[in-house]
Amino acid sequence: MKKISFLLVLYFGFILPMTALGQDGPSSATPPANMPAIAPTNEASAGKPQSETPTEESKPTEAATNASPVVQENTVAQCGDKKDNDNDGHVDCADQDCGIFSICVNHSTQSEPSPARASSSETEAASDESSSEELIVRPFSIGFVPGLSTDSAASGEVLNHFSLNFIGWQDHLRGAEFSILGAIRKGSVTGFQGSHLFNVVAGDMRGFQGSGIVNVAAGDTVGLQATGLVNVAGKSFRGIQASGLGNFAGGPFVGLQLTGLANVVTGDGTGFQGSGLVNVTSGAMNGFQATGLVNVSKKGGKGVQASGVANVATGDFKGLQLSLVNVGTHVTGAQVGLINIASKSMKGAALGLINFAGDGIFAPTIWVSPASMVNLGLKMGTRNVYSLLGAGVHPVGDDKRTSLAFGFGVHGDVSKRLWLEFDLMHNRLHDRKFDFESCDVDFIEQARLNLGFRFADDFSLYAGPTLDVLVSEVRDESGFATFYTHTDKSSDTSVAISLGLTAGIQWEPKIGNLNRRD
Repeated sequence: MKKISFLLVLYFGFILPMTALGQDGPSSATPPANMPAIAPTNEASAGKPQSETPTEESKPTEAATNASPVVQENTVAQCGDKKDNDNDGHVDCADQDCGIFSICVNHSTQSEPSPARASSSETEAASDESSSEELIVRPFSIGFVPGLSTDSAASGEVLNHFSLNFIGWQDHLRGAEFSILGAIRKGSVTGFQGSHLFNVVAGDMRGFQGSGIVNVAAGDTVGLQATGLVNVAGKSFRGIQASGLGNFAGGPFVGLQLTGLANVVTGDGTGFQGSGLVNVTSGAMNGFQATGLVNVSKKGGKGVQASGVANVATGDFKGLQLSLVNVGTHVTGAQVGLINIASKSMKGAALGLINFAGDGIFAPTIWVSPASMVNLGLKMGTRNVYSLLGAGVHPVGDDKRTSLAFGFGVHGDVSKRLWLEFDLMHNRLHDRKFDFESCDVDFIEQARLNLGFRFADDFSLYAGPTLDVLVSEVRDESGFATFYTHTDKSSDTSVAISLGLTAGIQWEPKIGNLNRRD
């Protein structure tokens, strides 16, 4: 009973009088100097235009010339006359002073109107149209549900400075509002929105949105969106988006996105994207993408991509990709992962098990070495940095074995025919067959220096010295192509250091831009 009595007193004692006041006359509150003129709410004054816009033939008087300059455009007529009244370099809806008027709320400011004066008839028409759309300033409002608020009886669009709502449904806000469930603004907002569930702005948003479930700003957004589930900016966004599930920007993004699942930007991105699963930028991403699963930058960019599974950057990308799989089109910088692909070109280094660059090295090769008598492998990478995968067999003698090889190297052309390579190889040895379940310590580490000679356009012969270190619980020495060995058998694991030789032949096919030497 007490709650019911309180609600009745609140309604008949406050809400009803406020509603009647909105019907019978204008608000008595005087707007501050930087706010638009309040539109009259009685019929007697509603039809009077505030001022007449001067025509092209009008000449400024001497008094007007000597008067102090206008410091802002604060009437609808000034914001529709196609003139820069306050000399700040912005015309009409491109002027920040005009952003509060309904004629400018959804107005595109991508390009300013021509500064040329409008004709007398055009100016008069714009003035009449603008006068009918002036905002009514209600500094304070209370809303219960849509259609039931202190602004409900207003004859036009209303601007609030402060609002308390159960569920808010008002026009424009320049200030702050607090809502128990949520708030919906049909116009623009400059200031603060806080609610338990949702905040929605149909126009541009400048300031802060905080909610438990979702924040939506359909226009351009500058500021901070923080929510438990999803943030949405319908157009461009500058600032910070923080959420539990996802962040979305429907245009260019500058700032910070943090979420538990996915960040999506449909334009270019500048700044940082951090998520638990996916970051996607439809344009170019300049900055840092970090996620647990996949990063995507559809038009390349500059910066760093770091993920647990894959990075994808189509177009031109400059920077670092760090993941299990890295994919790019034109990459300048470094790729570090298990598989690295630069489909068109790579300027830099790719460090991984499999490296492919569209303008790099792709050369099958056969060689002999102290690790195994016959080895077959594939060199892949950029023009100057490559990886080498191979397998070998040692079919002679008592020490028959197989091996798997993996290494990194650097390549340089001395002339059109001669080249030098230096690489480091790891050779895992196996007795007679490839026993991947064996836990025995049995490997040879190699440092190789090779001089190559191209005796044909697509084929090279190469040879050079090797420094080999055998570490094994199975054998005492490598036993092939060595001319000096020192073995330490003081423990169950033998360590043998030897000098040896390697020699081979490799095929360098010209496929597209692969194996180019120009």
